[in-house]
Amino acid sequence: MVNDENKVMPVFEQHDVCDILKEPEIKERLEELKERTNTTGLEYAFNVCSDGRVTGIIGGSKKRSVVAGINKECDHKIDITVHSHPQSGISYPSSGDFVADLANQIRIASCVYGFRDDTVTCYRTSDAFRYGYLGPLEESYIKQVRIYNEYNNITDPEERRLLAIEFNRERRRYRYLISKIKHDIIKDIQPSITSISEYSIKSWLNPKFGNLGDVWVKDCGKI
Repeated sequence: MVNDENKVMPVFEQHDVCDILKEPEIKERLEELKERTNTTGLEYAFNVCSDGRVTGIIGGSKKRSVVAGINKECDHKIDITVHSHPQSGISYPSSGDFVADLANQIRIASCVYGFRDDTVTCYRTSDAFRYGYLGPLEESYIKQVRIYNEYNNITDPEERRLLAIEFNRERRRYRYLISKIKHDIIKDIQPSITSISEYSIKSWLNPKFGNLGDVWVKDCGKI
């Protein structure tokens, strides 16, 4: 957990995300996301850009949606992002969903629609938590890209071997950071949890809402 007395959570008293989702254009896009999810059993997503534009729906697989396109459409300045959990999925964020919220720096909140319960849950990580982890994550990613490019631009076998070792070491560090983010977040939500798989079960049986430390989770119900 990131300890910071000055950590900032979004001021939802000023803009309740559940009410924002009911605005006509956003509600229309949400209805489209629901219909596509329920019809195909696949995950879908859309963004509300910080300049007020609402992106189109982007599709994915049964377990994820690739949001790079709609993030670029918003110039990576996003107020709200909404994705769906199809089939047996509930409307509660996975540990990976929290990592995506942190990495994409969603300004107001990330939200998930669950096919199983036909409701929406919104969530956000604190600014202090984001600042504590985003720098190391970006640094590790950039380093991997640099090593990869160097590897492709040289032919000496020994140099390539050493770069491959360095790349794999950095990739392991990146994965460790992702794992630590997930564990720190789920500890805020369910302090007794010891594993991510246990979090998945407990968030299904006993979902937690409110300001939970470095995370905030809001039950928006049926929209």
